[in-house]
Amino acid sequence: DELTNLVNNAVYFILVADQHKRTITRADIVKNVLKDSSCSFAEVLKEARRKLVHVFGYELIDVKEKQGSYMLVNKMDVPDVSQFIKKSDEDYAKQGFVTLVLSLIMMMGGCVEEGKLWNLLASLGIMLNSPDAIFGNVKKWVTTDLVKQLYLDYSKVDGSEPTTYQFKWGPRARSEVPKKDLLDFVCEVHGDGMQPEQWLSVFNEINEEAQSKSQSKK
Repeated sequence: DELTNLVNNAVYFILVADQHKRTITRADIVKNVLKDSSCSFAEVLKEARRKLVHVFGYELIDVKEKQGSYMLVNKMDVPDVSQFIKKSDEDYAKQGFVTLVLSLIMMMGGCVEEGKLWNLLASLGIMLNSPDAIFGNVKKWVTTDLVKQLYLDYSKVDGSEPTTYQFKWGPRARSEVPKKDLLDFVCEVHGDGMQPEQWLSVFNEINEEAQSKSQSKK
């Protein structure tokens, strides 16, 4: 029937949008899926959410910072649907770069001024202003693409003069990326038998957040 077709189309649209890490909006679903249908958006979204969970193991959650926007989070112990979609070397390179940027922000206390992030990346040999074969202009990719994809929050530092900007984790990063795994990644990159406990402030923060989440579920 019409509702079933719309739900299937909505699920397909949402999965494709998420694979490209585009923000999923109510307006786009209405425009590309519902169009002139008599079915209500709420009804289609409800059934699409149910199918995403039970078939693909994804939860479609609201982005609190952006009304009418959604993102997918893999919450269940099932294979990630992305394994069925071939990833290119470019995809893996971008994924690795996102991991690096999020790691740097986490190790800097969860917030880092723009200039400091550029200096950190430059010290790792990443050319910021020279066109890159994968990222193009790295600065633009970080401040525009990763912000649009909700991996990063890019905001003005209150009271800064001259005006400076800072980076924090965005809602997608907070929902999808386990900080414990990132800390393990940092230790592995550092080498010399580095253990997570040696990064005491970050280690304690991760444990406190885990305990808080555990208590909130009770």
